[in-house]
Amino acid sequence: MGLCIWMTVETVFPSPLVPSRKCTFVRCCRDMQNGTVIIVDVSLDNGDGTFKCHKMPSGILIRSLNSDASQVTVVEHVQVNDTGVHELYRPSLSGLMFGARRWVSSIVRQSARMRDLFIVSKSASNGNTNGRKTLMKIADGLLADYASGIAAVPGSGWTILRGAGTEDDIRITYRKNNDDSNNAVVSVCASFHLPVPLKVTFDLLKNNLLRPKWDVLVNGNSVREEVAVCKGVGAGIDDVVSILHLKDPPTRENRDNIMILQNSGYDVSGAFMVYCPVNIQVMNEIMSPSNTAESNNVSLYPTGFHLLPVEDTALGLGEGGATLVTAGFQIMLKLARGTGLYPRSASTAAGLMTENIATIKKTLTSSHPIFYRRQPPNNLI
Repeated sequence: MGLCIWMTVETVFPSPLVPSRKCTFVRCCRDMQNGTVIIVDVSLDNGDGTFKCHKMPSGILIRSLNSDASQVTVVEHVQVNDTGVHELYRPSLSGLMFGARRWVSSIVRQSARMRDLFIVSKSASNGNTNGRKTLMKIADGLLADYASGIAAVPGSGWTILRGAGTEDDIRITYRKNNDDSNNAVVSVCASFHLPVPLKVTFDLLKNNLLRPKWDVLVNGNSVREEVAVCKGVGAGIDDVVSILHLKDPPTRENRDNIMILQNSGYDVSGAFMVYCPVNIQVMNEIMSPSNTAESNNVSLYPTGFHLLPVEDTALGLGEGGATLVTAGFQIMLKLARGTGLYPRSASTAAGLMTENIATIKKTLTSSHPIFYRRQPPNNLI
């Protein structure tokens, strides 16, 4: 039994320095008698038109090993015009950003999340399971909002500002808020090298003891993980949806009671950490067994990082070398007469990004002893 469909797909990477890949192709799926599923993609055009990506025969082979495990093989074979990719990202084009390795890691991550949720649902009450499902749905939406706010914008849609003390630029764009024409959701993005291996960078960013030193959102408060809603961990993979509790230091009045929803994932080809503040009352409503529709009413403005390894051939991928960090955040700002951002608002946003990156560089490099004696490069892009 087989099925063929005509598809147009646009694949994005969360950085304005990497154009999206748009490709049109025919996808054929066939379920074989031995329990194997074959999915084959192939473009029928020559790739010369507006689609700068031509898919040669590619696809996925899924072979059942037993009742609860499968072997997945992915082949990604494309001809693509990558002339618009910034030189900072060119070393990562071969498999790390758009290749088969990324497809496999995404499949593994989502499968682990579904597995963990299914296992919990057997032992937990239905209400608790519904709350977890809702929270995981919001976490997936948080990651999608972060990626679309940074990646799904043409290069001409970004304003380039030079941040104080940086060599190159910080990129800013905005989209009008549907609810209020005088407000805009502003996306701010920058990329930089960090002289720390990928796995170490990821672990240090997630370290809650270091968080008060660099995270503007935390602002010196203490951070504690309350719940790991999903914890799909396997060989070389770290994947967690978690709820963090943000508290004032004991010497100060506890005025705010804020939770942080965080979605993070790691494998040797790349990592991400995306998060946003959520009021504790809203979080309780989301997790409530009787209010699983709350996810449709939550407005999230994510902050986050996407990490790529700068390979050291003497060591394993992600274990040595440096890390290419793409940092971004979204905030709500007023528009100037409904037509654009106030110059002062744009400058303030760029200054915030500049200061945050400088703090991250200082905190993470000094927290990893191997790099104590190394001078971190100042090459913000």
